[in-house]
Amino acid sequence: MKHTRSSLAVLFYSCFIQVAPQQNLRRGLVGPPDTKGPPDTNPVFGDRAQTKDCTLVQKHTQYEGGTTPPGANDCEWECQLASDDSYGVGGITVGIEGLDLPCKDPKYNIKSGETTLKPKTGSMIIGKRNKLKFPRGVDPEFGQRGFLNPDRRHLAQVEGVKTVLVVKIVANDGSCTYSKSELSDKVFGSFGDAVNLASQYTACSHGKLNFTKAADRSSTQDNIADGVVTVTVAKSVSEGDGLIRSAVNTELAAMFGVSAFDLADHVMYCMPDAAMSGIAYAYIK
Repeated sequence: MKHTRSSLAVLFYSCFIQVAPQQNLRRGLVGPPDTKGPPDTNPVFGDRAQTKDCTLVQKHTQYEGGTTPPGANDCEWECQLASDDSYGVGGITVGIEGLDLPCKDPKYNIKSGETTLKPKTGSMIIGKRNKLKFPRGVDPEFGQRGFLNPDRRHLAQVEGVKTVLVVKIVANDGSCTYSKSELSDKVFGSFGDAVNLASQYTACSHGKLNFTKAADRSSTQDNIADGVVTVTVAKSVSEGDGLIRSAVNTELAAMFGVSAFDLADHVMYCMPDAAMSGIAYAYIK
């Protein structure tokens, strides 16, 4: 499986296993306002109408033993919000409610990282649940990201040297149990681990795809060192990995003054145990 970012594809790993390889809408609300989820004073986690196209990305989830549990999805569409709809915080990707968008349905010919979902009357971003909610019966309208040649293949994006930022996440009631040094060793081989994520991608690609550490940076909370940073968020494990991920992106922007995806080509989020249903997932093209 090829993992590409384009500015979108992100690698995700759950930290309770060993880090292993594995990137239109406004017609008036239907029904009562959403009240689920805890209150949060950060506007990113508030409710608001979608005003700009979001970019559809395909999310693939890996489950332990390679078997998808009953009722779970190993493939689904999510949407990365435009900066205007996420208060300038980059990388806020939300689930979609109210639309039937099967991963392998040729009806809409959706291309991950390229096809956009346009605002329509009645759709709302439900920040406290990390969802983009559509009214019942609304027909989706799609657009296209502004590539010079929309049909071109992005072969260059899966070759070369790519930087990776590993994020050790600490939530209210759980955290990634690996230390920063252990994570750096497992991903980059920084302290002697000869078989690590970077080495295996280099070997499997015959030297054409090479992962390296994100550049060191300082902040008042924690520094990026050896490709790893610790981020503490005021979220609980029960709120799920999507909401925790959005909180982490918001915190990274506050810590370093830039979007998470301006810190590295790929961002790896090491979640607390039980924050996600699978063992790993990625947005891919």
